[in-house]
Amino acid sequence: MLPLMQSRLGTLFEELIVTVTAGADDLGKAAERTVAENCAAVYVAGGDGTVNGALRGMLDASPSPAIPIGIIPF
Repeated sequence: MLPLMQSRLGTLFEELIVTVTAGADDLGKAAERTVAENCAAVYVAGGDGTVNGALRGMLDASPSPAIPIGIIPF
């Protein structure tokens, strides 16, 4: 599934960084980096817990991050 997501998203963005996480702490840190690095967009593949963790990490980095979020149910 990951190669397919990379292929499809790669057609939309000039630069694509894929981060595979292994747990809530890892996910939170990765989400915080998206805000710190001013990413153009964030796509989260997973269920409601994964999406929640990503949003919490982004909000920990900034009270109002202005980054579009795409959700890929997994």
